Amino acid sequence: MDNFKLFYSVLKYIPSSIRMESINVGIVVHAPSISFSHLFKLKNTRRVASFDDEYDKDFFNMTLDSLRFDLNFPVDDDQTHMSLGYESRFKNIENDFFLSENISFLSNEFQFSPIQAMETSASSFEEDVDELKKMYLYYDRPKSQRITKAEVKRILSKSLNSYSLSNLEKKPTDIKSDFSDEPVFDFKVGDKYIKAISFDYAHKSTMATELKSALYDINKIISETPVPEIIITTNDDYNTESYNTFTEKLVEIENSAKKANIRVVPLSEFGQALNK
Repeated sequence: MDNFKLFYSVLKYIPSSIRMESINVGIVVHAPSISFSHLFKLKNTRRVASFDDEYDKDFFNMTLDSLRFDLNFPVDDDQTHMSLGYESRFKNIENDFFLSENISFLSNEFQFSPIQAMETSASSFEEDVDELKKMYLYYDRPKSQRITKAEVKRILSKSLNSYSLSNLEKKPTDIKSDFSDEPVFDFKVGDKYIKAISFDYAHKSTMATELKSALYDINKIISETPVPEIIITTNDDYNTESYNTFTEKLVEIENSAKKANIRVVPLSEFGQALNK
């Protein structure tokens, strides 16, 4: 089978509409070409309980079971007794819009991120799904399994490939770092320069070096070169002190330039950022 599209959306739990803090509690994937859809749940629900002082286990599980009922095809073994009428529920399983038709009705506590797409194949499908689970359900993986910049870049590349962009350029060579021949940016789409970054490092010193290097390159570039737009794409586990400091420095750089437009977006919102 040739390459085909894999759609996905991250399920976020937002206990307070005032604070709007969230935790990823699931990811749904949909592959129309092979009639497959599945909501993978966060297994480590203790993190949810520690995240929300008023966590209601029964309500939480009931909501996720309801979502599995509507989204999981083939039907889960533990829900076969409820599978009556599944033909009508999944009549659009081969439609690209299946997810958008089924994830827009949630309560305020649960929200799906904008639907993203990536390119996959029969040989890489399981690996790609596992990588998405590792990327977004990060509380289920051991701390030793870090999300590397290469993994962020790989998913980003598959997403870009799924859009069939005629103006996509990988490793654009027109802007290089001062201290190496390597391109500063990983991709270029039209006049948008895109760079992948991870904030998930075992050693803070290594992360500090990476972030300082990125800040130096970006600052030098926009002071010398007319770059209309820069998009920094990160892993979703980005609500850290390092992330906040990095974005503050980027704002300072952006404000110091006359016509700079720098955005930092998580992978789960990349498609929408690219189209803005």
